[in-house]
Amino acid sequence: MSIDNEQPARCCDEFQSYQQYLQGMRHSRRTFLKTTVGAITATTLMPHMLLDTAFADQVKDTAGGPILVVIQLAGGNDGLNTLVPFNSDLYYRDRPTINVPAKSVIPIDHAVGLNPNLQPLKPLYDQGKLAIIQGVGYPNPDLSHFRSTQIWESGDPVGNTTTGWLGRYLDIALADVQNPLKALALGPSVPLTLRSETSPVPAIESVQSFRFALGRTTGAPVLAAYREMYGTTNPDVAPYVGIVRSIGASADKSVQDLQTIAARYTPSTVYPQNALGRELQLVAQMIASDLGTRVFHVTVGGFDDHVAEVYTHANLLKMLAQGLAAFYQDIQTHGKADQVVTMTFSEFGRRIKENAGRGTDHGTAAPVFIAGGKVKGGIYGDDPLLSKTDSDGDLVYAIDFRSVYGTVLDKWLGASSSAVLNSSFESLPFL
Repeated sequence: MSIDNEQPARCCDEFQSYQQYLQGMRHSRRTFLKTTVGAITATTLMPHMLLDTAFADQVKDTAGGPILVVIQLAGGNDGLNTLVPFNSDLYYRDRPTINVPAKSVIPIDHAVGLNPNLQPLKPLYDQGKLAIIQGVGYPNPDLSHFRSTQIWESGDPVGNTTTGWLGRYLDIALADVQNPLKALALGPSVPLTLRSETSPVPAIESVQSFRFALGRTTGAPVLAAYREMYGTTNPDVAPYVGIVRSIGASADKSVQDLQTIAARYTPSTVYPQNALGRELQLVAQMIASDLGTRVFHVTVGGFDDHVAEVYTHANLLKMLAQGLAAFYQDIQTHGKADQVVTMTFSEFGRRIKENAGRGTDHGTAAPVFIAGGKVKGGIYGDDPLLSKTDSDGDLVYAIDFRSVYGTVLDKWLGASSSAVLNSSFESLPFL
């Protein structure tokens, strides 16, 4: 099998890049202890706080505001088999066995159309509630999963930033908001996207499991912090010890309280029975319960289709489309569609040419999907030019991903994109 952009040297470079990333993620001792305790307190005690009057006042700080739901397509989604250039002879020439037949494509315009497995999203597009931004990427693309994911999650293609673009949004725009639920990661850990300096974000897998995520690389220092806090006389840490000690006693009551709130929500549609369906239903549940969460993050893996792509990619797109369509219908029924914007992203697209394994290797630009009641639907950006590639034979990006982020920050979340992204980028008209 030919995977020409994944030679051993590149793999070594990727590992080195990842090690540098982990090194950069280390906080100072004081910051680490304070944010760790804050996260423990917010995530473990929050269910108990949900029915508390003081917490109800905190929820009011963010309830009713704009909500962003981010769906990360981890692994590198194949943009050309997602939004298909069905009128391009080059597409069918370069992908003789993995192309989407023109007769099965759902036309959007004369040049591109949706993969047939995205059929559940077509009504949203027809209603003007789905925007598709083509050719999204960044200068000097990196084909490493680790590095490119870090770039997209941090919003910084140049540096080695240790906070995420939405983490900085929380620090800058919601710094005075006391609601511990102002952002949530769905899953076992908190992605870099939501990492911040002063706004700890909880990870949640179900209404029964608010918890502080101890990741592969952070578990040991967190446990060390616990041990230090229990015996400390350090004035920076001592004020938090009593709070941490109280967590265990309140855990059972916390779960019961959260289940009481969750029981008030009834889904208005049937969600697909898979991980994404369950997580999006949980997001809808939290939104319908008016808990004041402003940002949700969901991850779907499996998009690294080096081998036998057709079947795997088709199933992933079907899962995405069915889950997103059900989610939109649900929040619309609950009167929340105009309050929510959902966006997808992936660390990169795939190469134009299929490989010998009937898959595709790491590429560059790919489409981003934006859905919501206030979204100005349609196709944005030029159709991909398969005849105009970079020196590696990959697509040339047309829209900087930070233009997408900046538009969401400025026009939806009401934040200063230049403050969050440390620069200004062209605004797009999808909002």
